[in-house]
Amino acid sequence: MTVGTRPFVGRDDDIERLASRLRDARPAGLLLTGEAGVGKSRLAVAAARRADPDAVELHAGPGLRQIPLGALAPLLAALDIRADSASAALTALHARAAARPGLVVVVDDVPALDPASTAAVQQLALGGAVRLVLTARDGMSLPPEIERLVEDGRLEPHPVRPLTLAEAGELVAAVLGGPVDPSAARTLHEESGGNPLFLHELVAGAQQAGGLTRGPGGWALRSLVPSRRLLELVVARFAGLDRGARTFLELVAAGQPLPFDPRGADARTASALQQAGLVLLEPAGDGVEIRLAHPLYDEALRATTPTDRWATAARRAAGMLLAREDEDARLRAVALLLDVGETPEPAAAIGAAERAFALLDHPLAARIAQAVLAVEPGSFRAARVRAGALSALEDPGAIAALEHASALAGDDEERALAAQRHGLHLALRAGDPAGAIAVARAALDRIVDADWAAFVEADLAKWRMMRGEQVEDLAPEDGAGGPAQLNAHLLTALVSAMGARSADCERAVRAGLPLAAEHGELLPNARDLLQLAQFLALVAGGRLDEARAHVGRQVARVAERHDEPLGLWSYATAVLDLHVGRAGVAATGALEASRALEWRDFVGLRPVARAVRATALAQLGRATAAREVLDTIGPDELADPKAALQHAQARAWLLVHDGDRAGAVRLLAAAGADGLAAEQVLLGALTSYEAVRLGGADAVAVDLEAAARRADPGLLTLFAAHASALRRRDAEALSTVVGALADTGIPLAAADAAVQLAELQGTQRRAEDARRALLRATALRAGLDGAAGAADRPRLLTRREHEIALRAARRERSREIADALGVSTRTVDNHLASVYRKLDLTDRGQLAQALAALDGEPAG
Repeated sequence: MTVGTRPFVGRDDDIERLASRLRDARPAGLLLTGEAGVGKSRLAVAAARRADPDAVELHAGPGLRQIPLGALAPLLAALDIRADSASAALTALHARAAARPGLVVVVDDVPALDPASTAAVQQLALGGAVRLVLTARDGMSLPPEIERLVEDGRLEPHPVRPLTLAEAGELVAAVLGGPVDPSAARTLHEESGGNPLFLHELVAGAQQAGGLTRGPGGWALRSLVPSRRLLELVVARFAGLDRGARTFLELVAAGQPLPFDPRGADARTASALQQAGLVLLEPAGDGVEIRLAHPLYDEALRATTPTDRWATAARRAAGMLLAREDEDARLRAVALLLDVGETPEPAAAIGAAERAFALLDHPLAARIAQAVLAVEPGSFRAARVRAGALSALEDPGAIAALEHASALAGDDEERALAAQRHGLHLALRAGDPAGAIAVARAALDRIVDADWAAFVEADLAKWRMMRGEQVEDLAPEDGAGGPAQLNAHLLTALVSAMGARSADCERAVRAGLPLAAEHGELLPNARDLLQLAQFLALVAGGRLDEARAHVGRQVARVAERHDEPLGLWSYATAVLDLHVGRAGVAATGALEASRALEWRDFVGLRPVARAVRATALAQLGRATAAREVLDTIGPDELADPKAALQHAQARAWLLVHDGDRAGAVRLLAAAGADGLAAEQVLLGALTSYEAVRLGGADAVAVDLEAAARRADPGLLTLFAAHASALRRRDAEALSTVVGALADTGIPLAAADAAVQLAELQGTQRRAEDARRALLRATALRAGLDGAAGAADRPRLLTRREHEIALRAARRERSREIADALGVSTRTVDNHLASVYRKLDLTDRGQLAQALAALDGEPAG
């Protein structure tokens, strides 16, 4: 499609707020300010027309500045003023305006008004009858008359904000005529700074260059190329600069943010550029930094600066950054030098490469490391960084690079670090944990140092765990080195989390997080792996609200930069949604997680995320789509117990969809038992528990009770209690389980338990209690779309039946209910008849009593 007129979105609240101010007696008017393209003019007109549909628009400009009252011609015409002179027109304008109280007048670009028009606007404001909406671009001086109106409070300033990320996504979707991939929306928002005009032109440029493609998740961004018009718009901001100011701006663009001395030789130039809205001066630690005021200024300056001049600016900026003795500044300096063809000093460059790798900027890390190797081919540090970066990028040359790094290792530390990175690639990137085990064991045969041997042994345990082998925690030895301690704490946290031993896990996480911060260059993903273990511990402890809050914090941390761990935390969110009962949300979230994990996966979660999506799709009844997703998971990937367990859950719900509940229970029981045998206590129990929801408690109760004994008190204790209550046909115990599941934050499972309770109470001739349990199940399922496990789903009230039942219980008549819901009286009566039949009731009085019995009970 072709990008056309720019839509106007994301401003409804602003329009109403400004229109409300225009309706007030004071102030006389509003002054909207902001950068060019932010939407001042359109917002001013929209707010004016909402306050007064007959509002008059005036547009100033250089072409009218030489004509007295030229910009006011539309207003004079609207008030039917014809005068032979400017003074006569002003006199008539004052009189006619007084006769039109409440008239709203928009004056766009007020700094460009001619003097006579400026005086007229001032008089209109002082007169008080007309309401004014003026606009002015940042960096433009206001006429003195207008400044006085602001100072006197007659004009109320309103800076126009840029679009938020959500609003930018809405605008791009409107321009392209379809949904937009979240990462594309984020990139476009960042590059445009939320400026609607810039955003529109970025989309236009990307489309013209073939950088936008439509995928299953919406429009995706392959490359970002500003349109020619956008560059012209931005470059126009630099047109009036003298050579010195332009040179200084190029320096800032090359190295931003740069350290800045407010008392230095460039202070006056920087101040002028700041006044023009081209640079920002910001506090940074004990000093000040200077940067460009908008992301696109950098693109425009690069495009319009001769190559030799840009290289000069880059070299000067690199020198300033290297003088700071700061690792991030050093990284930027080395990157600048490489950009202009310079060879950085090897010692500084290898430190920069390691910093880039720690920051997960793998392309830059590989590039810097390659430059070091070109000068020092025997550098193990450079070879290791390059190999790790190529592995993260899933470059075909990663294996050769990893083997080369191993060959260069000259001592035990280097052998251990080479084995760690090689094993990580084999286990997680190549799906070959057996190969990773072989690499670790070969390294241990050559390593003498106890600390570095312990480091590798922790990795070996992780790869064995991925193979489904039983492993023991590796308690860090007293006096062990930091990296070895970190790896041991990490392993303990993960093993404890999988074993549902929440207390042990949380202790390991607390001990490991400071070490992860200290040794991030060696284990850059350790922080997120520890936080993942913490998430699993919270789930195992039955603290699902805390688990969701924990995931939310991690998502917020990584989402802004679209960091490598984004796929991990998107997966965790999808898992929570699935078990809560929001299958539709889980299916979408798992798809986003799968995409992010295709980009970067350092945990081996790709097949697990796909299986989560398949499970959600199966629960939604989308069997064909679920099977297509399962077909993408290969046999080698199912060697990982995590993937095998989630895969089994998806297949079980497909059997339920096909009507084979007994087959689903058998599959879940077998898979859960295998998971428990592989020490995957938490995930194995979650799998077995699905059989309880499906009515197969007898098949898994023993396994769940054994799992609960191995775990700390929490979720698994509750699962075992549910299975036990069903086996013993203990209605009171099952009623307690319903409440506990609801309190824990698993309303879908609580609804299943409530239906099972109703069935049990029915066989015990406790009709009133069974009715109450069914109503409880209906309330718990409200707003959820996950598949019901309990077989008595047909007796549950539908969402509309529940809504009508509540109104009827309040003694609303059928006609009143029909009018409120927008349906016919017959439809209401049909729904009520279905409610009475399902609950074995005969009238509204009995219905009111049944619902009243639920008062005060939690509804999930």
